[in-house]
Amino acid sequence: MDKILDRKQASPLPPRKDAEILACNFGEFFTDKINKIRQELDAQTVIHLPDFARDLPVWSTFKTLSEGDIHKLVIKANATQCKLDPLPTWLSKQISMSSCRP
Repeated sequence: MDKILDRKQASPLPPRKDAEILACNFGEFFTDKINKIRQELDAQTVIHLPDFARDLPVWSTFKTLSEGDIHKLVIKANATQCKLDPLPTWLSKQISMSSCRP
């Protein structure tokens, strides 16, 4: 309505003549606000660490797998893949079939 009646609206910005001081004030305001939010979050955050059992199994020995065992594992694996995989699943299965004896 003010625009239609050609009324000037009051500036929502604080009255400052110097744009550099105004910019610094805005920067300080948001820095203070971020620090306050961080302090509130730190005060609310409770870290729950799980209780680890002290008698965890030690994997010091491994069963030797044959080429056939490895071939079976690769062939049974799901054929899912993603763009980040270094080798497509279909290709690793094909290589396994040609290089391992079942």
